[in-house]
Amino acid sequence: MCITLEELKNAVEEIKKDNSWVNDSHTKSEYDGVCSGLNRIITHFEGLSDNSEKLTIDIYEYVEWDDENQNKAYFNTSNFLDTAQEYLEKDNLDIEIERI
Repeated sequence: MCITLEELKNAVEEIKKDNSWVNDSHTKSEYDGVCSGLNRIITHFEGLSDNSEKLTIDIYEYVEWDDENQNKAYFNTSNFLDTAQEYLEKDNLDIEIERI
């Protein structure tokens, strides 16, 4: 499955909208870090020219479907961010990439 930059932006916005799990300063800090990482991914791919290699991510690699509720799925943002960071590191060998 290939995704466009617009589809990636939409997915990022959906992920950022879900802050229902934020209930204290620790989870707020984690949420802020996730949002920052997602924003950096978008910024990176916006900077690629149209002639560059296209990003291909099988988004369903990061989804776990709820067996008991067909209308519920879990998105593994941690693994998604790990993969995105790997992409960034491979494309920017001379730059140290650090999550904030």
